[in-house]
Amino acid sequence: MALGWTQPYWVPEPILLLIVYVILGRRERIREKAIGTAAGAAAAVPVAVLAPPQWAIAVIASAAAILALMAHKKSYEVYYAFFTFALVLALSAPGKVGAEAAHRGSEILIGVTLLVVGLAILDRLSVWLARRYPEPVLA
Repeated sequence: MALGWTQPYWVPEPILLLIVYVILGRRERIREKAIGTAAGAAAAVPVAVLAPPQWAIAVIASAAAILALMAHKKSYEVYYAFFTFALVLALSAPGKVGAEAAHRGSEILIGVTLLVVGLAILDRLSVWLARRYPEPVLA
């Protein structure tokens, strides 16, 4: 809230979700989520430029959500692009699609960035600890 964000929970959301994927050994999801989020937020820009009525935005968001569910098994990037696009459209106030795309996209990407930086620090720390306190080999 200190940064003026109306929905700051979008920053920790990708961190929590992607930590589960790291635990499951699916680190590629971090890159895929970042690419999908950026693509989905960018796809909302033409909708913002066209400024369709709210009922049309609801129809487009619903179609994108259905496409996201259909793409889930095939490609996580495509799934998350459609999901972010639908989310941005669904959460946007009338005439505010562009602002919503900028806010949600940047907040989710900040969360992904924080996770990547945290993982890099944790990796360096674990290498340092392994050198400093090696595990004895059991006979």
